[in-house]
Amino acid sequence: MDINELLHREQVSLANAASAACMPSRLAHEGLARGYGARLNAAGFPHRPYPAGIPMRSAGSIADLATLVA
Repeated sequence: MDINELLHREQVSLANAASAACMPSRLAHEGLARGYGARLNAAGFPHRPYPAGIPMRSAGSIADLATLVA
């Protein structure tokens, strides 16, 4: 999987986590996003990790997610 594919999948997972209807779905999508982020880091891509201490679950919308990954 190339960098663009990883970035795309990470963003889709973040959006899916933000709009998940239940906690298990949200956690699953968060886990996928974190996994893609880890793969980006391992590939040497200058990826900004999610801030420590700010759980992704606190995001209620795509706009909130932007502040978590910016």
